Amino acid sequence: MFGSAIGQAFLWSLIIVLPTLIALIGSRSVEAGLVAAVIVVLVLVVINTLIFWWAQPTIGMSTLGIYKPFWWLLGEFLVAAIIVGFFSSAENESPTTGCWILVAVFICAFMYGWHIHGVWTNGRAQQLAQEVKVQKEPISAYPDTDANHILQVPQETADFKAQQVLASSTEHNINTFFAVDGSALQSVNQHLYWVFWLKPTGYRNSNKAGGIVPGYVVVDAEDPDASAQMKVGARYSQRYVPGGVFGLKLKRHLWKNGYSGKVITDLTMEVDDNWKPHFTASIDRRTVGAKSTIPGAVLVVEPLSGETKEYSLKKSPDWIDRIYSEETVKTMLNWWGEWGKAPYNMISESSANRYKVADEEDPVLVYTKEGYPVWQVIMTSWNKDTSASYLALFDARKNRVRLYQIPGLTLASTAANTIHGNSSNTRKLEPVHLALHQIYGQLTWVASMITEGGGTSANQGVALLKATDINGENVVQAQDMGTALTNYRVKLARGFNNQTPSEQATSLSIDGTIVKLGQIVKDGQTIFYIRLESDKKHVYRASVASGDPELPFIETGHKVRLGYLDSGNVERDVGNFDDLGSNIAK
Repeated sequence: MFGSAIGQAFLWSLIIVLPTLIALIGSRSVEAGLVAAVIVVLVLVVINTLIFWWAQPTIGMSTLGIYKPFWWLLGEFLVAAIIVGFFSSAENESPTTGCWILVAVFICAFMYGWHIHGVWTNGRAQQLAQEVKVQKEPISAYPDTDANHILQVPQETADFKAQQVLASSTEHNINTFFAVDGSALQSVNQHLYWVFWLKPTGYRNSNKAGGIVPGYVVVDAEDPDASAQMKVGARYSQRYVPGGVFGLKLKRHLWKNGYSGKVITDLTMEVDDNWKPHFTASIDRRTVGAKSTIPGAVLVVEPLSGETKEYSLKKSPDWIDRIYSEETVKTMLNWWGEWGKAPYNMISESSANRYKVADEEDPVLVYTKEGYPVWQVIMTSWNKDTSASYLALFDARKNRVRLYQIPGLTLASTAANTIHGNSSNTRKLEPVHLALHQIYGQLTWVASMITEGGGTSANQGVALLKATDINGENVVQAQDMGTALTNYRVKLARGFNNQTPSEQATSLSIDGTIVKLGQIVKDGQTIFYIRLESDKKHVYRASVASGDPELPFIETGHKVRLGYLDSGNVERDVGNFDDLGSNIAK
C-alpha cells in the first residue's frame, strides 16, 4: 500500500513539476533549472506521499474530481513556479522566456478557476435559485408534531452519555482502542435516537483490533432517564469507517473502488429498523460552478464488507432519514434568498427582496407526524437580523422546501433569552436545541434545559414557549415533558385563542355537577380528576398550580363551570375553574 502511495505521489509530482521544463525555455543555465526540478519533485513526493497514504488522494481522475480541489492544485502550481522561476533565472539579468510563459499559464488557470467557481451572470444566479424547489404555504398547513415524540435529550447531554458508556465498557477493549468520531439524530422504529459511530485511537490500536470497529453507541433522544447503550457484536461490526487508518479510511476505500472522480459529501452512519449500521452519503452533481454541487444520488456503504450501492434520490431506502446535509441546506436556501426575488449584480447587490439563513442559527433537524425529518430554518432579510422573514422546512430526503410567513415570529436566540430570563428559571439553566413544534394547534418553541456553562450537560428539564407571544410570563418550565405539556395545555386553555384546527384544540366551557372526584400529587403539585354528571365520557384535570382559590375546597355534588382545552382526548385540561355555589372571592 505504501509503495502504491509513493508511485501515485511521484506521478502527480512529475505533473506538477512541468513548470520547471517550461521555465527552462530561454535559460542560459539548464543545470540550475534541472536542480530546481529535482528539488521540486523531491519536496512534492514527500508531501503527496503523506496525503495519498495517510488520508486520501487530493484529486480524482475526472473533470468534476479536478474541479473540487482546484485551488489546492493551483497552490502547488504556484509553489513550483516560484522555485523554478528563481533557480532558472538566477544567472540571467531578467526572467527567462519560459518564466513569462509560466506567468501567462498561471493567469489563464486563475481566470478559469474563478470562472468555474463563481456566478457571473443573472442567468446563472437564477439557475442556482431555481435549484431549490420552494412552495409557500399558509400557517394553517404547518405540520403537526406528535407530542409523544419530541426530542428531550440535546446534543450536549447525548455527547456526555455516549462518552460515559464508552469509558465504562470493557468488551472488546472498546474503551481503550476506540473513541467517538461523530453522531447523528435519527428515527428508528418511529423513536428518536442519537447514534454515535467510533474510530480507532491510532494505527497500533487499529491493528490490535484487527482493523474492526466492534460497534457503536446509541442514546435515547426522547427519554432523559434512559441509559446509553453499546451495540456491540458481529451484526454491528464495521471495517471501513470515516476515521479509519490508511486503507480502512472510508473515503479512501471509496476512492479506490470507483469513486475517484466523484464528490462524496456528508458521510453519516444511519441504522435501519433492525439496528444494522450503514454509512450513507450524497453523490453530488454540478450546478453552475465547481463549488456549486448538490445531491445527485445516494450512496449506501455496508461498512464491514465495504460493498457500495447507489440509489436515485427518489428510490433511496426508506430507513434513510437524511440526504441533504445541514451545509447543503444552508447553501441552497441562501441561493434562493439572494436571487429568488432579486436579480444578480456582480458589482453590488441591494438588500431589497433578498433573504438569508439567520446568522449564527444553524438548521435544526425536527420530526413531525409526517414521519421523515425536515431541516427547520429561520430566514431573515439582508437589512436586519432581528426578526424572522420566513420559516423554512427543507425536507431532509428530497428537494422540497415549504415556506411560512408567521407574524410575530422571532429568532431562536430571542426565544432562548426569554426562556433563560423567565422567573421560573431560578437555577439559571441554559436552554439548548431550540426547535419549533406545532403542539395543540400552537407553534411552540421547545428547549431542553441543561446546567449553564456545560458541566456534565445533564438534562435538567424542558421549557415550552408560544412562538408568537414571546414573553417571560408565557414560559412553561418543568422537570419532564409530561408535566410541561400538561401545564402548557392549562395555559392555553386559560388564555390563548386557538385558531389552527389541525389538533382540534379549542377553548370551551361546560357546566355540571361533580359525581366523582379524585386527586394525586405529582412533582409536588396537587392534581384533581373530575367526572361530571352531564359528561361521563371525559375526565377533567385541574391543577392547584393554576392558582384558583376554590379548587382545594371542591367536593362531589358541587355544581361547577369548567373552562377546558378540547384536544380530542378523553382527558381534558382545565384552565378556568368556577365553583358556582362558592362565595370565595376570585
